[in-house]
Formats: sequence, structure tokens, C-alpha cells
Amino acid sequence: MSENTASNATASAQAGAVEQDILLDVQHLTKRFAADTNFFGKATSYVQAVDDVSFQIRKGEAFGLVGESGCGKTTVGKMLVNLLDELKEQFGLTYLFIAHGLNVVKHVSDRVGVMYLGKMMEIAPKNALYADPLSPYTQALLSAIPSVDPAAKKERIILEGDVPSPIDPPPGCRFASRCFAKVNGCDEVMPPLVEVKPDHCVACHRYDKGGPGTAVI
Repeated sequence: MSENTASNATASAQAGAVEQDILLDVQHLTKRFAADTNFFGKATSYVQAVDDVSFQIRKGEAFGLVGESGCGKTTVGKMLVNLLDELKEQFGLTYLFIAHGLNVVKHVSDRVGVMYLGKMMEIAPKNALYADPLSPYTQALLSAIPSVDPAAKKERIILEGDVPSPIDPPPGCRFASRCFAKVNGCDEVMPPLVEVKPDHCVACHRYDKGGPGTAVI
């Protein structure tokens, strides 16, 4: 084997090894959202959130995606969510997926747990959680999710007050100081996490003993 032939063979082998190590291959990823609609609800202008983006992530690699706010990195992440559902179904995988936003968790999870100040506030199948959230904290989080549909109207729940210190948490419900739907006992005792619907658990005094409490006005 000549020197040139040996070099070409080595280069081909290295290239093949690199290709085999590619775990995620994103090619020409594009996403646009309706920015404005006419009287009939038809989009008249668009926001090009992601425009012909291509990149690869190799096995065992941590790939960092950075950029200023509005550059499209969050939209890329939502679109890839990271395929994880398809992989789960195909290989029977189990995930613990952690994120700040419930909008991302929805696309990859079967069940969702919502935490606040070290306590689990609600656990439910994703469809039940998003359709009928029981915890006031979950309700507030869901109300903050922006909609890509300009015609959709959602009442935003604004939480007032400060998050209590984890060094000296309150004796009652951890969310009581910011809750818009307090009932008797919220400031005194932390409610247990109980199942109030099939596979739907919540820690809230409104559901103590199988029914809602008396609202504090």
C-alpha cells in the first residue's frame, strides 16, 4: 500500500468513526410564528424564530447553545425535545427531565411534579395537570406560559410577595404568603401531598378531607 493510499485509508477510518459518534444531527431546522393576523385569523406576518439551523452533537458531548435573548436558542431546544419522546417510546427509556418552564416539560413527560421551596406541590399525568391544575402555584405557572396563537387569550396570574427564605421557611404551606386562594389553616400547617383524583396528587388545604376548605377573603 502506497503512502498516499495509507493516508487516505486512515482519513476515511477517522471520518467514519466521527460519523458513528454523532448522536444528534440537526439539518436545516426552521421555525416561524405568526406575528399578526387579519380579521379572519389568517397570518399576515411572521417571526422567523429559527432559520435554516444545522449542527451536530456527538456521543458523550455537552453542546452549549448560546446567544442573546430572542436569538432562537429556546425555540431550537423546544423543537428538539431533544426527539426525546420518540427515543423513549422506541427504546423504553426512563427520564428525569428538569426544566424551569412547564411548556417544555409538557412535550417530553408522562407525569409532572411541581415543586416550590423544597416541597412537592402537585404530581399528575401531564394531560391532567395542564387541563385541570389543582395547586394554586401550578395554576400560576401555567398562566405564565406564552401562547403562539395571537387569538388565544389567557388571564395571567401575578404572584405578589417574596419567596420565603429556605433557611427559615414558614410553619404552614410554603406557598401561603403568595397564594391567591388561601383557606383556613394555610398559614399554620403544611398540607400533606394526597391523591384527590386518580394518580393526581396535590398538597393544598383546599382539598383536605376530600373537599375544598373555606376561602380566606
